[in-house]
Amino acid sequence: MKKSLILSAALLGLTAANAYAHEVVTPVGGDPFTIHEPAITWSNGDHGVGTATGTITNFGTFDEGGNLLSWEANVAAYHFDVSTAGSLDIYTNDRDVPGSETDLWVFKKDDLGTDWTLVAGNQQGQRVDLNTANNIFGVHITDYVNSTTQIGISDAGVRQNFDIGSYVAFLTNDIAFPTGGSSANLPTSGNKLSNGITWFDHEIFQSIPWTHDITIKATAGSLAVVGAPSEVPVPAAVWLMGSALAGLGVIGRKKRPAIAA
Repeated sequence: MKKSLILSAALLGLTAANAYAHEVVTPVGGDPFTIHEPAITWSNGDHGVGTATGTITNFGTFDEGGNLLSWEANVAAYHFDVSTAGSLDIYTNDRDVPGSETDLWVFKKDDLGTDWTLVAGNQQGQRVDLNTANNIFGVHITDYVNSTTQIGISDAGVRQNFDIGSYVAFLTNDIAFPTGGSSANLPTSGNKLSNGITWFDHEIFQSIPWTHDITIKATAGSLAVVGAPSEVPVPAAVWLMGSALAGLGVIGRKKRPAIAA
């Protein structure tokens, strides 16, 4: 019965996905997950500044021994187009709430076919230095005390060049990597979205709604032009993605690294 319900949801999800101009390929690997697309507000004319607020809640069930029985993952997805290449700042703000830190993975739609390719991402945004409480995006570092006592966790964010094309920025909780990556074996640029996303930390913070902010804009001095997709996805559509629930493991929270170049 449960299997048939999952299959039905997946089929319904494919129908919803087909309504999207920039639909995301259905992964064949990794864990099942549901995509939510919070609305992005765009401002500042041609060069564009996109801002949005979203909430991610993951759900798990455990047996009496604390072993994971099932896992329901959710992802916030933000579509945007780059019409003039250049450097962009894409960064998150988790509002200084410990446990709410999101991971950021940015995929570019392939020129041919339906797949998307990982081009940027990390679990901690770049710091100014260990003596500064804000990262390079001006976001306060969660749990920061000082450079020797507690350096905290810098909210995820990237600053790099983006070519012309269509992109989607995924925000995830509970240590999730594009499939094939891990804390010990970082995901690399070039990973395909069709391989899926795998969650590694099914922790006690699950079932809590974590709120985040995201900003997408041209880096100061950059000539990049970024804005809403040329064809906007249907609002509030949600669909199930991923492979069958299998191979779920539990590991402790680890330092949040950037993807390997």
